[in-house]
Amino acid sequence: MLVRKGVPDATVAIKWGVPFYSRGAKDVCALASFRDCVGLNFFAAPETLTDPKKKLEGNGKKSRMLNVHGAADIDSASILRWLKAAEDLGDGLAALAAPQLDQDQQAADEQRGHVDRHHHPVHAQ
Repeated sequence: MLVRKGVPDATVAIKWGVPFYSRGAKDVCALASFRDCVGLNFFAAPETLTDPKKKLEGNGKKSRMLNVHGAADIDSASILRWLKAAEDLGDGLAALAAPQLDQDQQAADEQRGHVDRHHHPVHAQ
């Protein structure tokens, strides 16, 4: 799995019904399944996630999500780079360890049908 390759010393825990990969108190990424895709959420400031192909979605201040609809959406080099960016933030973002998408992002996800209000990390808090 790419997450294990990118962050080999991460611990995994189920939070809000989905696996979160963390280093210390810092969440690096989380996986979530939706109706039509699997989301890989990277917990890093957007400006640290280089994305020339514009594959990452969201407009929150603390994370971006890659929606994987099929094998063609998996760009290993980019995923590893994003994991490294999220991991490298280290303790500097430990206070942000409990990810919260802003309300605009929540509304956009709900509109696209990407949110199950009973299993989405934001709504289960």
